[in-house]
Amino acid sequence: MMLFLVGGQSIGQVLSWADSSVSEVASTLSIPDIILKGVMMLAGIWLLLEIGFFMIIHFFVLPNAQTLSKPQPYHGDMLQMMKRAADLVKQLHCYSFDKYLSGFCCGANFEDIHLENWRSFLAWAMYTKHLPDLDAKELEDLEVVNEYAQKEHPIMRTMKPGFNPAVKHCRMTMDPIPIIHRPLLMYVLIRLKESFTNNFFLTSMGFQFLEVDGQTYWYKAQGSKDSNAANTGVSGTGSNGSEPMLFLHGISTGWGSYINMALGMGQGRSIFLVDMDSVKLNSLVFKMPTPQQFSDKVSKILDRHHVDRVSVVGHSFGSITAGWFIRHFPERVSHLTLIDPVSMLLSFPEVAFSFLYRKPSTVMEWVIHIFAAREITISHTLRRNFWWYNNDLWLETIPAHIGVVVGLATGDEIINPKALEEYVGNCRTSRIRQRESASTEGARTDALLAKADSFSELDSAQHTTSPTKTSATSEVAMIECLIWEQFSHGQILCDSQSLDVLMATVRSNEKLGTRSL
Repeated sequence: MMLFLVGGQSIGQVLSWADSSVSEVASTLSIPDIILKGVMMLAGIWLLLEIGFFMIIHFFVLPNAQTLSKPQPYHGDMLQMMKRAADLVKQLHCYSFDKYLSGFCCGANFEDIHLENWRSFLAWAMYTKHLPDLDAKELEDLEVVNEYAQKEHPIMRTMKPGFNPAVKHCRMTMDPIPIIHRPLLMYVLIRLKESFTNNFFLTSMGFQFLEVDGQTYWYKAQGSKDSNAANTGVSGTGSNGSEPMLFLHGISTGWGSYINMALGMGQGRSIFLVDMDSVKLNSLVFKMPTPQQFSDKVSKILDRHHVDRVSVVGHSFGSITAGWFIRHFPERVSHLTLIDPVSMLLSFPEVAFSFLYRKPSTVMEWVIHIFAAREITISHTLRRNFWWYNNDLWLETIPAHIGVVVGLATGDEIINPKALEEYVGNCRTSRIRQRESASTEGARTDALLAKADSFSELDSAQHTTSPTKTSATSEVAMIECLIWEQFSHGQILCDSQSLDVLMATVRSNEKLGTRSL
């Protein structure tokens, strides 16, 4: 009881001192005493809210988020995909296997990486497991990849046997989730800013906020409602430059950064802005759809508006969701634009290492590290729901009738712009050869058909030239690559002149479609 009284007297003295101090400050600043006391009371209440928010995040949300997610199965043949990745390292002149493995081992010198470190990396990359946890079939597949890599890359034969415990490799889906705590005030301000952007800018510009099966999106109807309208003579599966445009955002606070680009590129065409809340900063949405679930919902969105095909634009992480949709519904994509794409060359280490493991050294790297990579929503998405093998977009597998424009920034802090430029260039060369082959085949077909003097000869000529094959090979659209010198990741969104060039390039490539050069 004595302690309580003493404590009570101490608390009373503190409150009395605080009250007199507030009065003195109010008098000094010529502010009414009641107003200043009200402000101080609100500040105290907010401080309590911040403390409560901190405790909820660190003692409830984060421990639950640390739970490992069940790996998604690969949609194709894992062995063939891993062999393709090894081949691609060899095909790119600007790359080497020692650089490849060093990158996945968080910058360790190749000489320090032992054979068991490499096998441990393969266990994670192929099956999201620790090496000792693999079953007999998985170990057998791992050895097939290991032997193939050693055959294709002789430098591997110089690797020391055993395991070097000092070397750590990327395995984000099994590592703990690191975060830098954000105050509640930051979440509130971002929500207010995004609410203002959506409810004022987007609504005033004619966008509607809609939902299909829990998938939210913004839609603006303009131009032709039929995706196949305004046929310019381009074959049915290629673009005719009039299809609606569907935009997929990257890691950001929302659509505020994309409004100018969306309105410019979608001028005279209907526009879809599809949300992905799990990659929105400070959204605290931890549920990530699978590629199939997301693609199905986007397809239903198009069905709702009676749209057959769209021209898809994906920025940064949006290039991954664009890859999901084009893999599951290629017939619904007329053209593809990838800006600052993190989806290509995901079998290479740069994206994983740069975003999740690198120690920042430049201002922009610190910005990415603090405001994106260590935000709890983004950190959870990338470390518990990022299955690289299902997110990797192989440009050469995109159906030939779909034209592609890729935009790369040479100063990009996340991707490897030099390797990507070479890779896109190789795919572009392949498309040109396909177009030339299709053009030659088409000319031969026309010549044979022109010489036919009767219906029987015409029928014979059609069978001789294999019309089904000719029709398929003639649908070849172009791949174009834009380079923005010294730009950082995402800087294109803020540069009006570069955006104008991007828009003109996309329009040109769409209208060219599958016609001959």
